Amino acid sequence: AAGAPEIDILDLGKILRWLGINMPFELQTVLAEKVDLDGSGKISEQELRKLIRITREDDYRIMLKAFAQQDSAHAGVVSLDQATAAFLTISNDRGMKTHEGKEFEEAL
Repeated sequence: AAGAPEIDILDLGKILRWLGINMPFELQTVLAEKVDLDGSGKISEQELRKLIRITREDDYRIMLKAFAQQDSAHAGVVSLDQATAAFLTISNDRGMKTHEGKEFEEAL
């Protein structure tokens, strides 16, 4: 809507982190350009929703792939060690700081 507040692309990272979405600045820029259909350099509420949806769908694909790689028997079940390996793969794929597998096991 006309006059609706928009987010400057440079401020996008703060909002994404506030929403619990951590990603490198370069990826933020690529996604922002992808959803900024009017080329304003600012993200509207509708464009922000689209960016979040794209991010969530990407996260879902990364998780499915990581767990499928650990489920070699295709049984739909993984062991604790396999789940730990899947979580480590996910954090590496998202460019997040990795943790020791022991920390994941303690959290479970």
